[in-house]
Amino acid sequence: MQAAVFILSTIVLLFYAAIASATLFFGYAISRGSFSAFFGAILAGLNWLIPWGILGVAFCVVVLLILGVNRSTRRIGAVILSVLALASATVVAILLQPSDGFGIREVAFLLPCLAVVGVGVWLTSVSKQGRFNTMPNPSVEPTNCGKPQSAAHLER
Repeated sequence: MQAAVFILSTIVLLFYAAIASATLFFGYAISRGSFSAFFGAILAGLNWLIPWGILGVAFCVVVLLILGVNRSTRRIGAVILSVLALASATVVAILLQPSDGFGIREVAFLLPCLAVVGVGVWLTSVSKQGRFNTMPNPSVEPTNCGKPQSAAHLER
């Protein structure tokens, strides 16, 4: 179940990360000044994005999914997931801020991304104190301390 929640959260994160990166990219292109410089920045960005950006994003998503599905690395995957979701929500909230302030519509728009942050924190805490914890229990007394029993004890 935790792996399925991680996968769904990653899909939601991809949507908000795409909005955040597109907002940053178009903000950069618009700041170039003229109309021709705007299209030059768009074409230069697409020239990089098509051969390398798509491969890089796909590789990062696959690595994140592998980290989240594997039980032993789920904690680090959840931390990365929640940091990326928080960064995406922050960029979207800052750059798409309406002039009259945040209302219920803006909060409702950011709510799924903030839910991904909560899922990442939850998965981090579950992985930390889960039932598959391999730490020794200090309240249990060791019986033999790893020493072999003597042969005289076995003969009786």
